[in-house]
Amino acid sequence: MGDKDCTLALNFGGAPGDEENVPAKMYEQPELKQPDPSILILEAHVQANPKPKITWLCNGDFVKESERKFAKLVEKIGADGRIEKNKWTATLTILVGLFYQD
Repeated sequence: MGDKDCTLALNFGGAPGDEENVPAKMYEQPELKQPDPSILILEAHVQANPKPKITWLCNGDFVKESERKFAKLVEKIGADGRIEKNKWTATLTILVGLFYQD
């Protein structure tokens, strides 16, 4: 019971741009999803080549992954079911519920 305020940030980076490299940048507004009351998912879409390194922060501190908090970076799949070149989906999933304590 109750609530907690938190500021989440995503840091990402990659090699400087050239003919083959695409500098890392956000290409869509991040989304907060809640598929059910016990799960929060923050999703960000990043364009980069090569695959970027992703770091999530909460109130300025690195998010330490656990059974309750985990991050994922996957290639973006388009509406046609194909992988979109140089596009990535970064997610931070947080399991919330009465049985978890920080």
